[in-house]
Amino acid sequence: MNATQDFDTGPLNWVRSDIEAALKNAIDRVHAYEADHSLENALRLARDEIHMATGALRMVGLEGATKVSVALEDVFNGMADKSISATPDNTRTLLTAIETLRKWVGRMADGRGEGELALFPAYRNLRTLTGAEQVFEGELFFPNLKVQRATSTPEVAQDEMPQRVKSARTDFQRGLLAFLRNIKPEAALAAMRRALAEVESCAPSAASRAFWWACAGFIDALQNKGVNPDFNVKQLLARIDLQMRRLMEGSPQVAERLMRDALFFVATSKALGNESQAVLEAFALNKYLPRQQTLSAEQQAKLQPVLKSLKETLNESRNLWNAYSEGKAEALTEFEANIGRLFTQAGALNLSSL
Repeated sequence: MNATQDFDTGPLNWVRSDIEAALKNAIDRVHAYEADHSLENALRLARDEIHMATGALRMVGLEGATKVSVALEDVFNGMADKSISATPDNTRTLLTAIETLRKWVGRMADGRGEGELALFPAYRNLRTLTGAEQVFEGELFFPNLKVQRATSTPEVAQDEMPQRVKSARTDFQRGLLAFLRNIKPEAALAAMRRALAEVESCAPSAASRAFWWACAGFIDALQNKGVNPDFNVKQLLARIDLQMRRLMEGSPQVAERLMRDALFFVATSKALGNESQAVLEAFALNKYLPRQQTLSAEQQAKLQPVLKSLKETLNESRNLWNAYSEGKAEALTEFEANIGRLFTQAGALNLSSL
């Protein structure tokens, strides 16, 4: 499960109150420490609260939000071992990040999710506190990678594949070196893209072919000048080269982190070519980007009573289900009635996804 614009809010709503309570308790603990610095245990207790939120976020599959929560834990751990000073500025960074995560969870649970990239400013600030010099936005990008390219399965003899990949890698390395030296960069990118097409044509599995296609889409976005060739881009090109070596040596594994990073650049590219556009659509990458606000203030105001009723019914349904799970059979009838009310209330929103 990922934080997309069509995110299924059901599982999150079952644990929403637990997450929000843990984050609120953590905020209160930090405020207690700010009021009295002798209460160092307050920061350790705040860390424990964040750890509970981390577990709940991980359980519902919100991987990017989980990374933010883990980053919060890292800062608290740093303050505990004195590697990070609990200065007013640093505790303020903590409080801002916790509150940002708390509000983000609420919006996600209400069906107004923005995608996990919306958490990046808070995440970057936390990672900076722990000493990170380079913080990449793609670290919070978790698209569904289980997409197969609609192409026929290549018929390549197993003993031919290593040599073909070795030859393609040589071409890729020549292109990469020229690109890094800014020697005919357009021709260099074209050479790298041809090399990736060759590797894809002899990849041993559908998952592997999708991986190399995603990498080709990334190069295509670079060719169309939609991606700024910064440090992260150049590092990603070098990692693609290393992945070619692993394939040449017989490793069938797909490097998921590398694939996510390539797809991140396709998703955020300012201009796309035919290949990168096809990758964008096949992986439905737009739905992982922060949602653009499309409702007017008047429309939002009209929806508030409906959303409030939905929230109340959801909370009541959760309590009834918990009661049924604890052996109170009579709660099931009320739970079923509540589900019917939810259907009626959701219909008032005029959202086809509900």
